[in-house]
Amino acid sequence: MDIVAHLKQAWSDARQGHGRFIHLMGDVGSGKSTLLARFLEESADGEQQGAVVEFRCGDETQVRSSEHGEIEDLVARIAEGVRVIDWGEEEDEGVQWILPGADFLAAASRITTLPGGSGTGEGPSAADIYAGLLMDICRNQSVLLILDDIHRTDDASRRLLERCADLLRSSKGVRLLVIAAATNRLGDVDDPLWEPDPEGVINLPPLSREENETVTRRGLATRDTDDNGLVDQIVDVSAGNPLVAYSLGKLASRRQIAARDDAPSKALEEMPEFVGLTALARGQWREMTVETMADLQSTAVVGRRFKTADMAALWSVSEEEAELRIDELVATGYVVAEGDGWAFLSYELAAQCADLMVPDDRRAVHARTAEILRFSSGVDDSRLEAAGDVTDTWSNTRNLDRDLRIESDSLWAAARHYAAAGRHDRAAE
Repeated sequence: MDIVAHLKQAWSDARQGHGRFIHLMGDVGSGKSTLLARFLEESADGEQQGAVVEFRCGDETQVRSSEHGEIEDLVARIAEGVRVIDWGEEEDEGVQWILPGADFLAAASRITTLPGGSGTGEGPSAADIYAGLLMDICRNQSVLLILDDIHRTDDASRRLLERCADLLRSSKGVRLLVIAAATNRLGDVDDPLWEPDPEGVINLPPLSREENETVTRRGLATRDTDDNGLVDQIVDVSAGNPLVAYSLGKLASRRQIAARDDAPSKALEEMPEFVGLTALARGQWREMTVETMADLQSTAVVGRRFKTADMAALWSVSEEEAELRIDELVATGYVVAEGDGWAFLSYELAAQCADLMVPDDRRAVHARTAEILRFSSGVDDSRLEAAGDVTDTWSNTRNLDRDLRIESDSLWAAARHYAAAGRHDRAAE
């Protein structure tokens, strides 16, 4: 099945009033985001075909609201962007309606939480209000809504998506295509992944051998290699997973095993990272000590990217000891050196690792990380007052701007961790 062609046809049908909900599901590193990007690139033909909205749910770079669901906010912004629609069977008989703004929607949602009086009956839920508004918009305006990582969205947004899926199944003349992407959990998990519309699920197949070989050679940083056996080995063990194929190729290139070893395939197998990456290709976690798993989980809570100093502060150890513990994380195959710090192979891998931690412990790590970032930002109001001093040299001003940008980023990161810990008052501060 050519999934990109299927999505393009679904978008064409939606613009003709046959809206639907499509739920793409795949393993960690299976290339869902890449596939969506390719679909968008091939669908763009320079003509105005409708509104295209992309959104990444549970984005760790954003501070989550304590009141509204993230997709509720997204629908409100879509309504603000459209603002006026024509309502009527024929264009010349249409009546212009001004769509409700974000403030009205917020007030309406708050009213739904109030207790009803006797005899008033049960009113519409917030999900009904937002989903109904989106349907009304899409009777006049074609909308392509792409939601990546919907398994990481909040409960209010889940209810909204379930209601949207219900309405799309039962409504006609709605020009809305929702393409949602989610990732299967690693390991043997009894709890099934949430599906807003079970009928709309499409499971992503593994890459073909030819596609996987291309990804492997990209990781090896060369178009051709004298050892095709090494390429074949990586293609075989990666089982059609592009993240694993690229990471194994990158590992072999970084260690220069093709140039230094007489038997590069055997040398690759003997690397500790090989075990973790091949387990990832099978949809499993590798075996590791309890201490290493605990460090991996706490590091994942900090975020996909982290620095040695961050972990030394979180673990309350010296930077030398933190480096030794990070070396153990690198040996799992799930963490690599990046720039002046370290990073998990992907955001989803880090998020799934953080999910393994007990919720109360995870919130405690978020809170501690936020405190560390807050007080290490070095914010000094007196420096802001001096920022406009005309006697400053260009070099001094540039260095000050850089420092203030670093401090601002640190404060935003602290706010995100405070919000994840449930301490929204500190996040707002």
